[in-house]
Amino acid sequence: MSRYIFKKLILIGLVFASVTNGQEIYSTIKQETAKLFLEKLNVSEDELRISINHILKNLAQFEYTRIEVYSQKSVLRPGPQSVWVRLSKGDRVIKKAPVNITVSVVKNVVVAGKRINRGKGFNNNNLKMESKQLGKDWDQYFFSVNDLFGSESKRLIKKGTALTNRMVRETQLVHSGQQITVQLRIGNLTISTKAVAKQNGASGDKIKIKLAKTGKTITGIVLSENLVIVNQE
Repeated sequence: MSRYIFKKLILIGLVFASVTNGQEIYSTIKQETAKLFLEKLNVSEDELRISINHILKNLAQFEYTRIEVYSQKSVLRPGPQSVWVRLSKGDRVIKKAPVNITVSVVKNVVVAGKRINRGKGFNNNNLKMESKQLGKDWDQYFFSVNDLFGSESKRLIKKGTALTNRMVRETQLVHSGQQITVQLRIGNLTISTKAVAKQNGASGDKIKIKLAKTGKTITGIVLSENLVIVNQE
């Protein structure tokens, strides 16, 4: 074997070793990043997705005995962000570098099984479960159809849309412009009369109502469907 070929083989071996070491350190960094988010987000490994968008390419050249990945944020959420990798040898920090990543969570969430009109209640006929990849607002979604029973849509929801808190409200028992029954309670005396609701209201909500007889606008509390109580001293 010529000296030239021998040197070339050594160079190829060094390059291969460098690539192998580089792959190993980046794999470890990704594993440590996953551990960080698994702990903070309280999700399973199967539900977590992490992609590394940018990282220093020369980290493999440093001699280290420990790799740590940490975030400078007090609260971790999915989405594009940066974490830091710290390489240490014994008690001495060798290198610190930022790592740009994108984190997402894959979970089964509640989606509209059909078009749901504004003010429509939720049930098993118009809801279904579907796997979705979620970003920074992942905790705004619903993970059980049971969580939506007793609620209604705040707006039109198209078929296939994953539901979030912003789309849902407690079922409105009284609607603005609707004629309702009012119970005026004065001590032990209760007088029933008619009124027109000036606002929408769920159970326990305070709303304005206009009494039919006097035209006076007062405030009452929604007790049940089409029924408002007014406590007067």
